[in-house]
Amino acid sequence: MLRAVICKGDRTSHGGEVIEGDDTCTTDGRAITRRGHMTFCPQCKGKFPIDDGIASFMFGDAVVVDGMKAACGATIIASQHAMLIDDGAGEGGEPAAEKASAPENSDLLASFLVVAEGTGLPLSGIRYSIVLPDGSSRQGVTDADGRTMALTAHERATATLQLGGDTPSDGA
Repeated sequence: MLRAVICKGDRTSHGGEVIEGDDTCTTDGRAITRRGHMTFCPQCKGKFPIDDGIASFMFGDAVVVDGMKAACGATIIASQHAMLIDDGAGEGGEPAAEKASAPENSDLLASFLVVAEGTGLPLSGIRYSIVLPDGSSRQGVTDADGRTMALTAHERATATLQLGGDTPSDGA
C-alpha cells in the first residue's frame, strides 16, 4: 500500500510536531524524516525519537511514513501526498510476506512512482530524467502505472528525479 512520507514540521496525534528531517532529501522543499529523528510531544512533555521506518533503496536509511509512531506512542500524520512509498502491505492493509534479506553482493533494484499531488493517483506519460550520483542521467516517460524505468546498483545511492523536459527519442 502506498503511504505518504513524513516531513519535518508534520503533526502528531498528541498535538506535537516532527522537529528533525534530512535536508539532503526533500519533497517540495521540506526535509523528509527518517527513523531516529525526533518529535516534540506536549502531551508527554518532551522530545521522543521515531522508532518506525521503511527501508528504502532510493532514500538510503529507513523513511518514516504516515501512521507510524514516535516512542511516546503518538501517531505521526503526513501533511503532503506528493512523495509516497510502498510499505509492502497488500490491498487489505495486511503486511506482505516478509522478504528474505538480499545477499550483500546482489544488485538493488528501484524505480520512482510519480503521483498527482492532490489525489495521490499515479500519473502516466510524464517525461522525466533520473540524475545518478556520477552526474549521468536516464530519461524516459512514466508507464501506465506512473512508474519510471527500474535502475539497478550494487550499493545504496541517491538518485534525483526531475520531471518535464524533452521527450526521449525512440531509440533511447
